[in-house]
Formats: sequence, structure tokens, C-alpha cells
Amino acid sequence: MRIMKKALLFPTMLMMGSFLMLGQSRGDVYASLIGAASLGKDYAKVTLNGQATKDSAPGVTTLAIQGELAYFVADNWRVSLGLGVPYTSTPKNQDNNGKWFYDTSLGFQVSPSISRYFKLTDHFYYTPEIGGIYEFGKMAEEVSAGVGYTRNYKGWGLTACFLAFEFKAGKNISLGVGIGDVSYVNARMSYDIGGTSVVADAGELKFNFNVSQVALKYYFR
Repeated sequence: MRIMKKALLFPTMLMMGSFLMLGQSRGDVYASLIGAASLGKDYAKVTLNGQATKDSAPGVTTLAIQGELAYFVADNWRVSLGLGVPYTSTPKNQDNNGKWFYDTSLGFQVSPSISRYFKLTDHFYYTPEIGGIYEFGKMAEEVSAGVGYTRNYKGWGLTACFLAFEFKAGKNISLGVGIGDVSYVNARMSYDIGGTSVVADAGELKFNFNVSQVALKYYFR
């Protein structure tokens, strides 16, 4: 919002600066609601015998919502604990009629993290973050129309987000934004095949540059 009267500008900036300084002080506490999404489509261009054709396929869809409670253990150092519900939909294959089949998962996630706050301006902070993840839930696998399997899974992971920022809107309210992350995930799936119990382990290192998250934060004063 633009302040038109010069007489109000300096007191307003001074007051906002006082609010912002409180945001990174030892003992401060905030609660936040975090939403994350990755939505996309894959495109390909194929040239055969000089004839070019274009093709497209649905991309991986990731949605998540998480509540977080954070505490500043020292000036500019924040630790937090988050509880969330992640959902993922991954295209698997396509039948002759063009219908896509998907693997989907829905889980519950516990995620501790630590972040360092670097002041860029009076309103804007750079907040890189590292954290851990423990997650469990169910995965549904579509094989064909009307045919599928359900599997239980659990796993853990490590994440790092280096493009994270926070904007201070006032005494109590902040907006955090994270763009992309680097993660290592180790998952274990268990299911039955013909009455036989099967357990499978998998580990994966991922660079998720297309994942974005937005956090609305409330500071307790």
C-alpha cells in the first residue's frame, strides 16, 4: 500500500521496522499453514523420416498441506515441527483408447526442520532450510480398467531448500515462499501377491525444481 502523506511515512516505516526486528529474536514462536503443489504436463517432439509429430502426456502431480509450529532457539535461528498430508499422482501407462492409468499415494507426514534467517531488506528475508521427513500411507496402483492394487508404504527422507524467502507484512503476519528442493527419500512398500507377502525397498535422490510451496505464518506476540 502506498503512503501518500510524507508526514506519515517515517513513523510508519519506523513502526514496521520494530515489528520486523521481533520476527527473528530468540524465544519467538509462530504457527503456519503451508501448501505445496507441483502440476505439469510433459511434451515431446519426434521427427521420423523428416516428419515431425508432437506428443504430450500428463506429468506427476504433487499436492500437500501442512501445519507447522516454529520456535527461534537463537536470534535468526528457527527450528520447527510440521504435520502434513501429502498426495501424489504419477502417470504409469496408456491403453489403446488413450486412457491413462496412474499410481496414487496419500499419506501422513512428520517433518522437523531448521532454518537460518538472513535480512535482505526491512521487509524481506532469505531463509534457507534443511529438514527431515517421516511418512506413511497407502499407494494405489492402476494396472488396467477396473484392475489395481493397494500397497502400504512408509519411509524417511532428508530435504534442503535453498531458494526460500519470507516477507514480513506486519507485527503478526508473514508470508513464506520456497522454490524447489533437493531431497533423498528411502521408502519401503509392503503388499500381497497371490497370498504371498512382499516387501520392497527403494531409495531416490531428487532435484525438484518444479515444486513450490507457500506458507502463511502467524507470530505470537
